[in-house]
Amino acid sequence: FLMIRRPPRSTHCISSAASDVYKRQISGNEITALVGRTPTFGTLEDPALRASCLTGLGFPASTPVLGAQTLDVDGPAVLMVLPAERPGELLAVAVRPGCSQSDPQRVAQTRIGATPGR
Repeated sequence: FLMIRRPPRSTHCISSAASDVYKRQISGNEITALVGRTPTFGTLEDPALRASCLTGLGFPASTPVLGAQTLDVDGPAVLMVLPAERPGELLAVAVRPGCSQSDPQRVAQTRIGATPGR
């Protein structure tokens, strides 16, 4: 699962802070289903912007994006599915649309298909 959370906003009323927490789970099956579909990059549709984002996240600019979709995670976000280091594994990275080399704006990241004991 990709668990996307945002911390509670500062508030004067402690009881309202708990209701301010946002959680969204996306299953591994939902993430792998993006592979091979036409990606939906939203504002990262421009290859130069996407390359800048990937570089900011620590990946080579030429990293292939195997799938992508836009999400709402307390505001717009883009989920990109990337190849992981190990064969058979994928890396799901959620970022804000303004992701760039200087400001990657990572929301969440998880590995899919990891085999225990490796």
